[in-house]
Amino acid sequence: MVFKSASVAGLSVAGFFGAVLLAGLLGTQNGCVNNSGYSPMGPVATATPGGPTPTPTPIVITASGTSFSRSSVGVASGTTITFNTPGHTVDIDDGKSDGLCGGQDFSSFPASFQFVGLSGAVYHIHCDIHSSCGAGNCSGCTGMVMTVNIL
Repeated sequence: MVFKSASVAGLSVAGFFGAVLLAGLLGTQNGCVNNSGYSPMGPVATATPGGPTPTPTPIVITASGTSFSRSSVGVASGTTITFNTPGHTVDIDDGKSDGLCGGQDFSSFPASFQFVGLSGAVYHIHCDIHSSCGAGNCSGCTGMVMTVNIL
C-alpha cells in the first residue's frame, strides 16, 4: 500500500495539524486568561461595563407659600430626598397605597428620608397644616401635597 502526501494550503497534513496544535498551545500561553483572572503573561486589565457609577444628583424639596417645590418626582429605589420646608410639616405615607400615613412625620428641617420600594410604588406626602389630610390620612389629600414614584 502506498500513501501519498496530501497538502492543505501548501502544508502537508502532518504540517497543517502541527501548525494548528502549535497555535492552540501558543494561544493558551500568550494572553489568554482563565476564570481566575490569571494570565501567564502577567496582569490583565479588565473593563468595567458602563464605566464608573455616576453620583446621583441630590433631590431637595422646598416650600413656596403653601406648595412643595415639586408636585411629583420619580426616583430609583433607595434614593434619599431632603426636605427643607420650615413652617410646614412633611407627612410621608408607608408607600403601601392603603391611605394610612405610618411612614414618617417631620416638623424640623432639613430632614432626609430614603424612599425604598418596588417599581411602581407611590409615596403620598402632605403638610398637616396646609392640606385637607391631617396626620392620620395620607391619601386623597388636596392642598400642599406631592408624590414620590419609585421607578
